Amino acid sequence: MRRSERKITDPEVIEYVLNKGDICRLGLVNEGLAYIVPMNFGYKGGYIYFHSASEGTKIDILKQNPKVSFEIDIDHRIVEGDSACNWSASYLSIIGNGVVEFIDDAVAKKNALNVIMGKYSERKDWEFPGEVVDKTSIFRLFIKEISCKGSK
Repeated sequence: MRRSERKITDPEVIEYVLNKGDICRLGLVNEGLAYIVPMNFGYKGGYIYFHSASEGTKIDILKQNPKVSFEIDIDHRIVEGDSACNWSASYLSIIGNGVVEFIDDAVAKKNALNVIMGKYSERKDWEFPGEVVDKTSIFRLFIKEISCKGSK
């Protein structure tokens, strides 16, 4: 990290960003080109959980190459200055990489959906119809590397 004074290593701050962020941007590689997709997510126990339709470009790419990068940012605001060169930004962000694995078991899929729904609703006991669960793709990202950066 070029700006070492902005590096954050406190695990509580990293957890805070993972839990507060609204969108996780997944970076995939499709035939040598970057493919970035913003997604709703849930975080629990070292994994980031996602849901998706069972077909589409993202699913096709992940089945070919489960290695991904990700980014989450929060608390961003522009900090004005007296001159253009004194303007800045305040933020907290994390970036990292890992490997995606698909979840096929119906019970595990429902648990993952409750992790995601719990993030946005603070409720973790949702019911999901079997036919919806069957048609929904659930995958989780095992975080291999993560770094956090912030500026006030």
